[in-house]
Amino acid sequence: MPGEYTITATSKDSAVVEDIVLPPTDSNAGKSTRKVLRAEIVANKWDRSKSVIANILHQRKSPKTERWEDVRPFSLAKVRAGEEVRLHLDASQTAHLYKALHDLYAVGPEHIPYGEKRLRVIDADGTQALGGHGARGRELL
Repeated sequence: MPGEYTITATSKDSAVVEDIVLPPTDSNAGKSTRKVLRAEIVANKWDRSKSVIANILHQRKSPKTERWEDVRPFSLAKVRAGEEVRLHLDASQTAHLYKALHDLYAVGPEHIPYGEKRLRVIDADGTQALGGHGARGRELL
C-alpha cells in the first residue's frame, strides 16, 4: 500500500527501510526486472534536515529461485570521458520516488522505531506524520 513502509532500526540513530518497488514502465516490465529505492533514515548530527540516504537499484528475478537479486554493481570510476551511466525513470516512477522520499523525510530521525515496525505516513506535510506503535508499545504520534 502506498505510504506504508517497513522500517528496521540498525541503531538508535539509524534505520533501514524495506525496498520500495518503483512501478513498472509497461505491462511487460516488472516480470524479470525492476527498479527499487533502497533507503536509510539517519539522525544526521550536522544537519537534522538531511536525514535520508537513498540508492536506486536495478534488480533481476532469478530464473532458478524466482527471487529478486541486485544487478552486480560496477565502479563509476571506470566510466571514461565521453561515456555516461543512465538509469531512466518514467513519469510514474519519478512521482513514486518523489512521494516515497517525501514520506521518508516526514518520518525523519525523530521516529526511528525500536526494532522493526510497519509505519504509515498519513500526512507528510503535517507535523503528525505516522500511525503505528514502537516496539515497546508507545504510540509514535
